[in-house]
Amino acid sequence: MNPKTISNYRSPLMIACPIFRILGGVGRSTTPWARTLKKPLESYSASEENIVKSQNYSTTFTVDQTPEEAFAAINDVRGWWSGNIEGSTNKLGDEWTYRYKGVHYSKQKIAELVPGKKVVWLVLDSYLNFIEDKTEWNGTRITFEIGKKGDKTEVRFAHLGLVPEVECYDACSNAWGGYVNSSLRTLITKGKGQPNRKEKVVGEEKSVKAKPIKKKSEKK
Repeated sequence: MNPKTISNYRSPLMIACPIFRILGGVGRSTTPWARTLKKPLESYSASEENIVKSQNYSTTFTVDQTPEEAFAAINDVRGWWSGNIEGSTNKLGDEWTYRYKGVHYSKQKIAELVPGKKVVWLVLDSYLNFIEDKTEWNGTRITFEIGKKGDKTEVRFAHLGLVPEVECYDACSNAWGGYVNSSLRTLITKGKGQPNRKEKVVGEEKSVKAKPIKKKSEKK
């Protein structure tokens, strides 16, 4: 593939998802992450040392609000990620799903929840239609660590298992960057994020009252 072809490539997710179009996320075909990690996913933690060593995708931002306010916003997933969320998202052990058209589906379980400090989601199931290994997210962990930094609150996000070697890395990391650094941050600071709009369920249509049929007058 020549450089011009590469520069003009746009993944299906980039075309379908507004955040991906804005950020210009691009996928690439490489070995699935599960076969490239040197140690089991369970042995990873969201510490900064491990994030740097394993090159898991991570991003950090600071806000003036309290850790408790940031924690509440993170758990309001519909308020910053997507309106297409099914299930409870704010209690330990809760399982819930995210869906974006036919492009992306994932089922998460809240594996760790420490008020004002930490949130961890374990991805139980996933489907990404724009890459070869469509279950690439399975078994990965999505973490949020919250702490004070001077007089501000710092939010550290990481997707453990989303590393440069996996096909989804470019597109998925770009999308996370938009959702976390823009939508989530705005929800914390201004009380309103920019999540994907809730999709209309197939077959869900507005009810229309049928107009009565006027009988034709009979000719005498």
